[in-house]
Amino acid sequence: MADRGRRSIRIPGFDYSAHGQYFITVCAYRRRPILDRPGLREIVQSAWERLPGQFQGWVETDEFVIMPNHLRGIVVILPPDIAGAVSDRDGSVVRLRRGDGFGPATTSGVLSPGAGGCGPPRAPTLGRIVQWLKGRVTQEARLLGFADFAWQRNYWEHVIRSVDAFHTIRWYIRDNPSRWACDAENPVGVPDAREKAFLARFPSRRR
Repeated sequence: MADRGRRSIRIPGFDYSAHGQYFITVCAYRRRPILDRPGLREIVQSAWERLPGQFQGWVETDEFVIMPNHLRGIVVILPPDIAGAVSDRDGSVVRLRRGDGFGPATTSGVLSPGAGGCGPPRAPTLGRIVQWLKGRVTQEARLLGFADFAWQRNYWEHVIRSVDAFHTIRWYIRDNPSRWACDAENPVGVPDAREKAFLARFPSRRR
């Protein structure tokens, strides 16, 4: 049951299982700087790296960073006729193995049927992907003795709609560690003009 007074600000009518690129931010509970603890960081990294295998054929990952109290990354949801996504790590080219180049998310939700299937297969939603990531980290963290570990409820997301936006977000993620003092998620940080400009250009919707 939804919290009283809580309102959804997801994009009306948007299909979050649609092929495209999504920028996500997931925070530790109350934004506590807990992710730098020895062992916990490795759990988060491992879970992120296992996303493509967990959602085989549907999900690829791109740039990713673990900060003291949150993680940021780019999740790619693929259409069923594409085996995987390929991107040059220097940020110069973004392409797909098959298809006509960069594929921004759409709201159509129309996917081609898979071989031998009796209907169009459905990709996992972004919410399901993040839910698995958060759940796996929490489970493994508790097993290793991090009894107080928990995620902040929900997460932040931004649908990436252009190559320029993709590269800008990718470079933002890469620069995140060196700009921790200006990070809006840092409880004692002071966002500078660059941080404010980025957040204004790429507003997120809390889910």
